Amino acid sequence: MIKKYTRERLYSRPDLTERGWTKSMQDRYLPEPDDFRENPHYKCAGVMHLWLRARIHRIEKGKRFQATKARADARRAKLPERQSKPRMTALERRQTEHDAAYAAGDGYYD
Repeated sequence: MIKKYTRERLYSRPDLTERGWTKSMQDRYLPEPDDFRENPHYKCAGVMHLWLRARIHRIEKGKRFQATKARADARRAKLPERQSKPRMTALERRQTEHDAAYAAGDGYYD
């Protein structure tokens, strides 16, 4: 796979999510990708789509994008605190339940 640009000049979808882009904003505003790369984490996964930072910054300066982002930020701010936190994994839940049962001394661990 030929690399057109250095990775430092590009944003990926996760990078855009960190910048506050929602999935629907990505679908609506992203142009065709400027570059493609193999996924460095999973070889069997599809290629990563990458966009030039300069193009993304131009999009972010647009009035329509700013209005959309403001609405998304307002919705995000209304989320209850528990929804804005990452969800607990199944392993973390089991560990918490185990610790609580052990601390309660319910006889299982005696």
